[in-house]
Amino acid sequence: IMDKAILIRLSDNGVQTIGRLIVFRLNTVVFECATLELSYKDNKKRISCIPDGKYNVVQRISEKYQHHFHIKDVPNREWILIHSGNYFNQTLGCVLVGFKHLNVNSDKEIDVINSVQTLGKLYDTTKEFELVIKSIF
Repeated sequence: IMDKAILIRLSDNGVQTIGRLIVFRLNTVVFECATLELSYKDNKKRISCIPDGKYNVVQRISEKYQHHFHIKDVPNREWILIHSGNYFNQTLGCVLVGFKHLNVNSDKEIDVINSVQTLGKLYDTTKEFELVIKSIF
C-alpha cells in the first residue's frame, strides 16, 4: 500500500510559499515537516512552484542532490524535486523541506532549518508516495 502525503501551502507573499508536508501510512501520520517553495507564477520554469494537484513521488539519488525525491508527471515541467535547502533562492521550482520555519538570514523572508537532516528522515520514512498539494490561502 503506497503512502499518501499532503503538502498544505499556508501562505504565498509573492516571493515564496511556506507550507507543511504530512506523510500518512494507513491513515496514521508517520512524518511531518516544514516546506519552502517559490511563489506561484503560472507554473513558469525556474521561477514558480508547481500547481496544486496530485502527483506521484519517488526516491532518487543524483550526484548534485544526493538522496532526494522526484515529483513525477508535473504538467509542462520536469525534474521537480524535493531536496534540501534553507532559502527560497536555493530552489528553481522544487520543494525544500526543513524541521521548522525560521528567519535565519537577513532577507526578511522565512527560511527552513535543519533541511539535510529533515530530508534524511523523510528518505528513511518512505520510498514513494502519492502527494496532494493544496493551497489554503
